[in-house]
Amino acid sequence: MTEYRGAGVPVSCPDCGAAVYPQRDQLCSQCGFPLMFLRERPGAGAQGFGVARAPGEQDAPAPAAHPVLLQPVPQSQQPAPNEIGCPACYEINPATRIRCQRCGIELRPARPAPLTLPPMPKAKRSKAWIAVLAAVLVLVALGTAVTIWVLNRPESPEFAAPSPSAPALVPVPNAAITVTATAEDVELDKYGVVKTLDGRLDTAWHSGGQRIPTNVGVEVRYVFNRPVKLARVNVVNGFTRSPVDFTNNHRVKRMKVRTDAGEKDWSMADKEDPQTLEFDGTPTTKVTFVMEDTYPGTKFKDVCISEVTFDEFT
Repeated sequence: MTEYRGAGVPVSCPDCGAAVYPQRDQLCSQCGFPLMFLRERPGAGAQGFGVARAPGEQDAPAPAAHPVLLQPVPQSQQPAPNEIGCPACYEINPATRIRCQRCGIELRPARPAPLTLPPMPKAKRSKAWIAVLAAVLVLVALGTAVTIWVLNRPESPEFAAPSPSAPALVPVPNAAITVTATAEDVELDKYGVVKTLDGRLDTAWHSGGQRIPTNVGVEVRYVFNRPVKLARVNVVNGFTRSPVDFTNNHRVKRMKVRTDAGEKDWSMADKEDPQTLEFDGTPTTKVTFVMEDTYPGTKFKDVCISEVTFDEFT
C-alpha cells in the first residue's frame, strides 16, 4: 500500500473497510465516515487508529509526537466537469460530495430557506365601467327607438276603424271642405291652415304665435258644401314632422268643437297619435275649433294641428 508524505499509516474505515488516513483526512473518501472520531489505541503500533470512540468517552492521551501537517494539493490540478475543488486544501472531490473528502470543509454553501411571501392584496375593482355600460345601453336603446319610429311612421294618419255593429261610416271628401283660420303663419304655403287637409303628417297649420298675443280664442273653421251627418271628427295634434318639431311648438290641450247642433268640450292628449271625437249624426254644415288652452312649446309660440278628417253616416 502506497503511503503519502505526512499522511501517516493507513487504517481500515470502520464503516466500509476502505483504507483511510486519520492523520491526514477527516472523512473517509469512500463512505464519508468521520475519521476524527477514531481514537488512538495505546500499544497498537501502526494500527493505533481504528476503534471508534464510545459516546461520552474521552480520547486517551496521545503520545507526544510531532504534529502531522496536511500538504495542500497544488492549485494547478484543475477539476474535471464532474468534480469539484476544495477551496481550503484544493483536494479534487467528486461533484456529488457535500464536504471535502480530505479536510471536511463544506464544498458548497447551504441553500437559504425558501422565502414565503404574503399573498398579494386583491385589487379593488372599479365600478365605473357599470355606469359607462349603462349609458351606452341607454344611447343604443334611444337610437333604436328613434329609428323604429321614423321607419314605421305612416305618411298619412290612421284613424280608428268603426265598430262592425255601428252604422256604416264614410269619410267626407276634402274637396267638399273649405277651411279658414283667424290666425296663420305668414308663410301660408308652408304653414297655412289648408295643410290640415292635405293628408300628410309632415305638414301642419301654425297659428303664427309671434304675431298674436295668445293662442287662446284662435278659431279654425271647416265648412262643408252640403249638410253632413257628422259621426266623427279626427285630429292629429301638434306638428308631427319629427319629435323635435312636436315639442318645439304648442299643441292643443283643450278646445270647443262647435257644429250647427251645438258644441262639445274636447280635452286632447299631448301625443302624436290620431284622436277622435264622436257625434250622433245630426246634420251640420260646418265644424269650428275654438282654442281654450295649449301645451307650451320649447321654442316657438305657434299652436299646431297636423291633420283633420271627418266621417259621416251613410
